[in-house]
Amino acid sequence: MEFAVAIWGAGRRGKRIRKVLGNNARVFIDASPDKLGTEIEGLQVVNFVEYQRKYSDCFIVVTPIYDDRKIIELLRKNGIYWYSSLNDEPMELTADLPIDYNKLGFEKFAESERICIYGLTLWGIMLHEYLRNNGWNDVCIAPEQEKRRECLKRYILDCGFSIYSDQKHLDRILLACRLREESNVFFPNVLTEDFWEITSKMDTLPHQDLARFKDAYKGERLFVVGTGPSLSFDDLDVLRINKEYSMSVNLIIRAFDRTRWRPDFYYAGDFNGIKNYCDEIIEAEMGDSFISNQAEFFWKKIVGRTCGSRMHRINTMSDCTPTIMRISDDITRGVYESGTCVHSALQIAMYMGFKEIYLLGIDSDYSTSGSKHFIEDYYHDEHCEKKDIDRLVIFGGNYVFRAYQSIRYYAEQHGIKIYNATRGGKLEVFERVDFDALFRNT
Repeated sequence: MEFAVAIWGAGRRGKRIRKVLGNNARVFIDASPDKLGTEIEGLQVVNFVEYQRKYSDCFIVVTPIYDDRKIIELLRKNGIYWYSSLNDEPMELTADLPIDYNKLGFEKFAESERICIYGLTLWGIMLHEYLRNNGWNDVCIAPEQEKRRECLKRYILDCGFSIYSDQKHLDRILLACRLREESNVFFPNVLTEDFWEITSKMDTLPHQDLARFKDAYKGERLFVVGTGPSLSFDDLDVLRINKEYSMSVNLIIRAFDRTRWRPDFYYAGDFNGIKNYCDEIIEAEMGDSFISNQAEFFWKKIVGRTCGSRMHRINTMSDCTPTIMRISDDITRGVYESGTCVHSALQIAMYMGFKEIYLLGIDSDYSTSGSKHFIEDYYHDEHCEKKDIDRLVIFGGNYVFRAYQSIRYYAEQHGIKIYNATRGGKLEVFERVDFDALFRNT
């Protein structure tokens, strides 16, 4: 590939996409005073003004998860439409998974075919460059939005890309953006292939070992235990005494010195969280634990440890946005993250085949006052606590509730019942049940 890319955001996601891009990455754009003027991963860090002055020929990839729309608005105000948000890219790019172009089925394409890639995304440009560099000369790109299409006509031509023209006859469409349904409006009756789900086309999934959990608990019931202030140790004892399957998350492990209950399954996907309590996860006595594969420091630490057999790498995909929620139906490919780790944990639970799921201790109270957890020493330092409160402000309840609504919809479509057995709280997405009533006859 010969195109040049400026990466907006020199944080974790920016560094990850820099690895994917290799020599095509030219510069980082970042407003952080401690990063400006420095070099990160071999690239200079500049501000937006410097980008406009020196690097305006570079395609911009916007990497922040939560501020991407604000950045895109700034770009458009400055007449820049040559960009893509990492939130709108396939998970293989956001998770730095290997892409094997030889397994994408290009061998069935005739070199004389006229191919259009629908979606001005980083992935669309990568496809365009691969095809142009490997014998397909008649390849064009169709930006997925009309306004972008008009604004980019001259720019794309100047940069060596061919943009789709309404008069152009096409043999094949490759869909390379999230809004793939819109392609039917622009290209009726043209052979269309979905190139968004990359790993499904390669038929090689990142963590095939997780397939053994598929429907392993079909028809069983499960309690997904949060860490909200309504949770009590008595509740946990009830689960233990009745030998109920349970799954929990994050710092539930800090309750283990006060209860004999242990979750059968555990999930941790937050990179910074895992970093803060890595050793505690390793030492905790729990069942099968699903830990983000992005926490490489964690996986290096357990090499040779006896706990390794119950630890499972799982790909965590940051594809959810405040307006678009996604649910994974195949955890060998990964789980989608949103503003709450329970959203990801529920995807694992449904994949396992649980048909009756009860939420407990999931208060979902996103006000910034009052206790947020069921033990006072949930955090061991004020920095972590402040960071968690800051996240509540960023996410807000609506974002998280939308995540739960997407779970409810998916569950209803698949015959899965999810109930809220939490005592109080503000989560009203799922039907409420009385936790104590579930055990009155036992």
